Amino acid sequence: MAVIRLGLIGCGYICKTHLKALKKLNDPSIEVTALVDINKEAAESTKQLLPAPQNCQVYGSVEEAGDDSYDAAVIMVPHHLHVEIAREVLSKGKHVLLEKPLAISIEGCRELLALAQSTNRSFYGSGELTSLA
Repeated sequence: MAVIRLGLIGCGYICKTHLKALKKLNDPSIEVTALVDINKEAAESTKQLLPAPQNCQVYGSVEEAGDDSYDAAVIMVPHHLHVEIAREVLSKGKHVLLEKPLAISIEGCRELLALAQSTNRSFYGSGELTSLA
C-alpha cells in the first residue's frame, strides 16, 4: 500500500483538531512528513504530538518545504492567506484540503477552483463562497 505523505500547513489550534482526527483514523497509509508554520516553535511543539515525529520535518514556509517533502497538504492558515498558500501548494502539484473559508472573495474562490482543475489535483475547500463561485 502506498503511503500518502501529508504536510500540515499552519500549526495553530485547528491543526491539533486535524491531528486528533488523523490519530482516530489510525491509517498506516497516511504519514505526516512536513509541518509548515512561520512560527517554527509552534511547528516543533506540534511535531511532538505525532506518532512518528522522527519522520517529520519542520519548515518555516511552503517554499522552504520544497517539492519533495509531502504529497498532499492540509492548509490551516489565517483566512487572508488561503489563496496565496493554496496557490503555491497547488502549483507544486500537491493535493489540497483547505480549511474554511475557501477564500475571502469570490474572485479568490474562482482562482483556486480553476487552478485545482488545471493542475488535475484533488482539491477540497468548503465554505459559503464556494457555492457562489
